[in-house]
Amino acid sequence: MNDKTLEEFRQHTEKEYPKEACGFVIGVGKRERYFSANNIAESAEEHFIIDPISYAEAEDTGSIIGICHSHPNE
Repeated sequence: MNDKTLEEFRQHTEKEYPKEACGFVIGVGKRERYFSANNIAESAEEHFIIDPISYAEAEDTGSIIGICHSHPNE
């Protein structure tokens, strides 16, 4: 994961706190980027479930390289 992608993920984790943030690292052409996803878990402070719509949107945007999620209180 490059520094810019990591920073975008870090910003997403701050925005979602105290919930777990989740998202994708995707390849768009020759570039890598972070694609945030919605966490639809009922107990989003402890778990994550990626919204299927977010998953489909990420796939439509680029090639999924990886999945990220945070551990907000660890």
